[in-house]
Amino acid sequence: MNILAIGAHPDDIELGCGGLLIKSARQGHNVYMYVITRGEASGDPRLRCMELIQSARFIGAKMLWIDNFEDATLSVNSKLINHLEYFIQKVHPDLILTHPIEDYHHDHRAIAKSTLEAARNSQNVLAYEIPLTRDFNPQLFFDISEVKDDKNELVNIFASQKNKNFMDQSGVQALTKFRAQQSRLNSNIEFAESFEVMKLCLNSDFSIFKFPMGDTYPQTKKIITKGIIEYVNDMPYDTHDTKKPIELQGEVPLQFTQEVSNASSPTADDYENPMQLGAEWKAESIVKGIAGEYDVEGHQSIIDGVSSILEATENDLAFCSMEGEKAISAIAKSKAGIILCKKSLKGKIYPRNGSQYIFVDDPKLVFTQFVNKARRDEKRAGVAATAVIDKTAKIGPGCYIGEFVKIGKNCQIGKNATIHARVILEQDCIIGNNCIIQPGATLGFDGFGFERHLSGELEKFPQLKGLRIGNNVEIGANCSIARGSLIDTTIGNGTKMDSLVHIAHNVRIGDYCQLTAGTVIGGSVTIGNSCWTGLNSTIKHKINIGNNVLVAAGATVINDVSDDDIVAGVPAKSIKNKVTTDELFLMVGRPSITVHRRGVVI
Repeated sequence: MNILAIGAHPDDIELGCGGLLIKSARQGHNVYMYVITRGEASGDPRLRCMELIQSARFIGAKMLWIDNFEDATLSVNSKLINHLEYFIQKVHPDLILTHPIEDYHHDHRAIAKSTLEAARNSQNVLAYEIPLTRDFNPQLFFDISEVKDDKNELVNIFASQKNKNFMDQSGVQALTKFRAQQSRLNSNIEFAESFEVMKLCLNSDFSIFKFPMGDTYPQTKKIITKGIIEYVNDMPYDTHDTKKPIELQGEVPLQFTQEVSNASSPTADDYENPMQLGAEWKAESIVKGIAGEYDVEGHQSIIDGVSSILEATENDLAFCSMEGEKAISAIAKSKAGIILCKKSLKGKIYPRNGSQYIFVDDPKLVFTQFVNKARRDEKRAGVAATAVIDKTAKIGPGCYIGEFVKIGKNCQIGKNATIHARVILEQDCIIGNNCIIQPGATLGFDGFGFERHLSGELEKFPQLKGLRIGNNVEIGANCSIARGSLIDTTIGNGTKMDSLVHIAHNVRIGDYCQLTAGTVIGGSVTIGNSCWTGLNSTIKHKINIGNNVLVAAGATVINDVSDDDIVAGVPAKSIKNKVTTDELFLMVGRPSITVHRRGVVI
């Protein structure tokens, strides 16, 4: 059966019906939790949310939703009811657990009344009791004797609230002991949670709901699930300082996703299909604020997706970066609703019925900017249950830490970083904001350095420093970057690496560089800003590379390279004044290369 527990604040559900939920999850029922606020009136919402996530893992919940209504200000209104109704319809619960209508706390009362309105089509609604609830008159009791210690451990997760009297373990246990005696169920029941009946329907066999109250369950200390947590409505922690990193100690929370909606109340579109553009777009909307000067020809079209020029349908946006007859031929064959084209093609394309053409300077760049702007935010955030994070590591808000990631001692991860599965960060790695590290990368390990004794024996040179990575850096799958020996290895802001790039110790790479697959960079190399290294290129140790340098595919660099140069061959030599754009493309393996006197534009 599906059970939906609703709470106004982090820890309400756990105090009121934590035993029932633990027992239900262990018996194989689906437990869902929806928490309306982030508890900012009683502490740092970041910490309170982290405690809440850990409690959901402990319970074995299948899903936890954390909304962002303002704490201590809840009232019965259409927005709150709409949010509750959305999740009730999403879960289709057989049983709803919520606050009692006569609770002393106005937030709790608002949730109770709104739940009854939102659950008008649901069969069974019960109100749970927390230690501060007054005038509670229970009619239904649930035996938690077998899980009383688990409930105590569950409540203890909320360490930020331990100074509150109602969180005292002895008080929580005393209440459940009293309710067990009051219930007069039988002499073997020592502890029970109690509930007021708000709405209850009998089944045809005169049972209340099909729920095995007394069944035994596997004696498992904890059920650690890979459930999902979603932040609802706004970005998490938006009411407090987001620059302060979250320090994770001990057991880390399960994987969750973060989604953003500006709507006053959620709809299905707010929570599903994040890969879609999320709207229909006309030509003027696509280029507005992006393309600068542009021209439009053809029949007016509306698109709601994107594709390649040859695979696109009449509802898709595509682009063509080619010029001349090749471009005209490709565009003529395309069924795309809107095509971004080079300005040089204006007046040369015979319009196909149902297609529209936008002429801009750089079609691929405009396409990229538009899609990134229009696409719904699919970014996940949270920490996978299988990730291993040292207690000294610090994780910024909005990060996603994937399955089987290892984060070592004294590492720091900036906000909104994405670290995919099986990445290893050894000690003393600092990762900037908005970075992406693709699966299997290994960062911060000891570099290769040995000193030879007179006897011929090799002794490892100490690797004492760390790895510093700037903001907006992307590191490809299975890359390896060593820590520094006596100075840090550093990667500048905005630099991008393809898969299988190796960077040795003490390397310093500037901003906005691009390192393609198979690049090998020896120890103590310095690379300037906006450089490009071609496929399988190699740079010898202790080489200095200037700014705006292009290293051709397969080149081996054994001498310093000055600013704005182009080098190719083995050993690499300057070819800046000796090649055409087409020849350069063949060596680099990349289109859109323009040669200037100053160097190369990539």
